[in-house]
Amino acid sequence: SAPVYWKFQLQKIDFENVSFALQMPLDTLSMAVSLHRLALREGNADLHRMAYSARSFALEEGRFSFDTGSLPPAEEGLDPSHIAVTGLNIGMDSLYYAGNDIRAFIRTFELKERSGLEITSGEGRLVSDAHALQVPSFSIKTQDSALELNASMDWDAMDAGKEGTVQARLMADIGKNDLLKLVTGIPADFVRQYPSRPLQVRAGIDG
Repeated sequence: SAPVYWKFQLQKIDFENVSFALQMPLDTLSMAVSLHRLALREGNADLHRMAYSARSFALEEGRFSFDTGSLPPAEEGLDPSHIAVTGLNIGMDSLYYAGNDIRAFIRTFELKERSGLEITSGEGRLVSDAHALQVPSFSIKTQDSALELNASMDWDAMDAGKEGTVQARLMADIGKNDLLKLVTGIPADFVRQYPSRPLQVRAGIDG
């Protein structure tokens, strides 16, 4: 018989107080996710075209933890083996996904990490088509730092047998408090002598 291709319209979806946990003792890995509220509005799913879209998506007061290895979490600083995120808020509009055709507008991105690192605001845009992936604008801020990125990459650049261009511009002002949370084990004398003004990073890639 001929295949049946389904289309779904999801006008309004809400989840509240949802939790999920995964433990893999043999791999010494555990992960947990919980959220206060998740909402999706005016969603569409076309299983024939493998295309999915939504007018808006929101996640409020999410929590996420990831632990791997047998060592305890570091007492200070960001520990990639023991990530603990709270206060995760994500808001996106005009979402679309169909293979390499991707569109998203990020209007809210906030989180707090166990190390003390806190993203107070984030926003940006993501656009992609059959030829290239573009990030026309993306910015995040903490209480002491700010980062702005715009970038583009041809999909052909990921194929070793083809040629494609890659362009990126990064501007970041990293505050001392955030730097000490990201980089651990710095000698106390260096910390005392390190200036309080933000570390400025200006980088560009063209290839």
